[in-house]
Amino acid sequence: MPEVVDGWDDLTDVQKNACSTVNNFFCGLHLLVNFAECTTPALKEFEVLHKEDNVVNDFENEFGVDERDDIFLSKFDGDVITFLRFCAKSFARGVDEKCGCFAYFNSYCLEKNEKNNFISFRRNRFNIIFLMGEIAFYHRNHVVDFLQNVQDANNFLQKATLSLCRSNLVLAECKVLGLISKIITAPLWRLIEKTDRHVLEMNAYYEMILDFFDENSKDANSFIN
Repeated sequence: MPEVVDGWDDLTDVQKNACSTVNNFFCGLHLLVNFAECTTPALKEFEVLHKEDNVVNDFENEFGVDERDDIFLSKFDGDVITFLRFCAKSFARGVDEKCGCFAYFNSYCLEKNEKNNFISFRRNRFNIIFLMGEIAFYHRNHVVDFLQNVQDANNFLQKATLSLCRSNLVLAECKVLGLISKIITAPLWRLIEKTDRHVLEMNAYYEMILDFFDENSKDANSFIN
């Protein structure tokens, strides 16, 4: 520290301790931030390689701009990210009062002794895509049954959500995102939240993650199944 901090020898013990303390939480967040940022474009490329048609674009062409109810479609998002955003707009509390159906879906879940787990994309953690993938995969049958047999999807948002939820490719992506949430991002978040854990103690966990990725990059059957 004396080599990088001017006047180190003149500082009090409290000041020296403050200078030498690494913010473990924010340091640990770098991995989660980068993980989420890398995953989104990777999923879009995966979709390009594994299917010919884009479900969202097909719906956009069918309904036209005037019937989209001001629903924003990003050209940078793949179908699965669009699906997760649409699920939040449709089923999360207070996200889209005009086109969404939170109250009805919430009642539907209560009748089945289920909890509506959908949450908003906004004002949430940056690794929300993994948690939302987990939630969407869990509710996949509820979403189809509700929009098809109960709500009778009647606007662009709800019809596009239903169509995306019928896509095996989108559901497969949701499953993988959910597994990553369960196995990697959620446990890692809890680890870095611990204030008594030094950043260097995380090295062992990072090595475990690297080994896990390396193994599953060659054969992911044990991870998926």
